[in-house]
Amino acid sequence: MENYTPSSYGDTMAPVFDFLNVDEEENRKTVEFLSSEAAGQHVLEPCVGTGRIAIPLAQAGYSVHGIEVSAAMAEQLRGKPGGELVEVIVGDMMSTRPPLQYDLIYLLQNGLGNLLSEKEQVEYLRQTVGQLRPGGRLVLESWEPEPERFVDNQYVETSLLDANFVVLSAAQLDPGEQVISQQSIMISNQGIQLYPVRFRYFDVDQLDAMAAEAGLVLRDRYSDWDRAPYSEKGRSISVFVAA
Repeated sequence: MENYTPSSYGDTMAPVFDFLNVDEEENRKTVEFLSSEAAGQHVLEPCVGTGRIAIPLAQAGYSVHGIEVSAAMAEQLRGKPGGELVEVIVGDMMSTRPPLQYDLIYLLQNGLGNLLSEKEQVEYLRQTVGQLRPGGRLVLESWEPEPERFVDNQYVETSLLDANFVVLSAAQLDPGEQVISQQSIMISNQGIQLYPVRFRYFDVDQLDAMAAEAGLVLRDRYSDWDRAPYSEKGRSISVFVAA
């Protein structure tokens, strides 16, 4: 994907991100899960976005820091009720150094995939080891793509269909680099909006190998926030501790 920058996703998605993540039950379960994994009060969310999870955690009494590469996303967070409770640093997750060590660091919605190479992903995981307090935990939500969706390493499909709009998804796969470039196209009476995203995917075996190289050990893995056992490919929620 040409002309894509680290902030491209957040800058375009900021006005609609909350609309697309409106599942209150999912958000509540996420907050409850993370609260149960926090061994103390200090929490860090890289890729904090609009504060979908960070604000409820802060309202529950946690000291929450967030890192967000998109100034537009950070602005949305700060403008929400409770947004002032989250200390947000605008910057990229690799080079931004948070001010504390944390009891819990969590990356949601395949946030680790924002780093587009295995080398970067391992280096970031290595950084989290130094950012965790003794006994602290790293929680990663990730998923693997559905290979059957791709024909000749690409696809175009209808994602949402409404009487007032349609959302089409066009994607290209680089299997060697394990990178997917996707453009969501919303067509409505108001015109055409484009929502690009680019990420590197990995399976759980690759994740565990990268984590081990970085000095992390898998403690638990689930399929959802209800702690259903992880059984096969798909969504995974992994809990790591420092080795």
